[in-house]
Amino acid sequence: MKSEVYKNINNIKLRMRIFESKDSVSEDLKGALIFLQGSGGAQFFPQCKYFAKRGMVTLTAQFRVPIRHKKFWPYFESISDGKSAIRYIRSNASRFNIDPNKIAVSGASQGSIYALGSALIKGLESKGEDLNISSEPNALILLSTPIPYWKFIIDYIHKRRPNEITPIHHIKEELPPTILIHSIEDAIEDVKKFTRKMKDLGDDCELFSFEGKEHGFIKRGRSDDGKYDNNPYEKSLVIIDKFLSRLGYLIVA
Repeated sequence: MKSEVYKNINNIKLRMRIFESKDSVSEDLKGALIFLQGSGGAQFFPQCKYFAKRGMVTLTAQFRVPIRHKKFWPYFESISDGKSAIRYIRSNASRFNIDPNKIAVSGASQGSIYALGSALIKGLESKGEDLNISSEPNALILLSTPIPYWKFIIDYIHKRRPNEITPIHHIKEELPPTILIHSIEDAIEDVKKFTRKMKDLGDDCELFSFEGKEHGFIKRGRSDDGKYDNNPYEKSLVIIDKFLSRLGYLIVA
């Protein structure tokens, strides 16, 4: 694993950690999988290590959070950071031996909001970046995505009309292939509605639901109630593996 700064804005340095494919000697271009996370922690390291072994270049990328950005909820800035991370990897595709048309983006909770925003919301590009290089992902893996909270963020924090940037109002044809992994106890009806609308427009979208789990349940190690249960994590790996295999992102059998 190595680390580098992918964005420096307002004296805030955002870093990404890079797990290169174990198949590094291969001349084949590899798929990339970016996990967006607000902290500099190791939340997605297990997934990164797993998919690096499966032949991908995997990364975690920080986005701005209140403690760094000194705002209650840096919603727009965090979407912009997700776009910057995608553009950074795409612009450095040759250095990492990545296929620039095989960049999947994932996140959990807030991170999944910003991953989704990178595909749905036009604009919010950072100044000084090469806009000729796309900041849109080629695939989305959304974990515990809080679809209903978008309205709260916009109405009560940013004072914007919901239809300006909420995902349900920006679904369109030819969005990236998408999977959502979600608990049925976690506002699942809103997620189902979002999934149905994507499918109605012909988009490749599938929802996988889990019973009896809290928000943010897909993590390895101790759960919020202090118990260890890696079964959801293991099952989610299988789901994501099959999705990426179907798209041709995995080159190691």
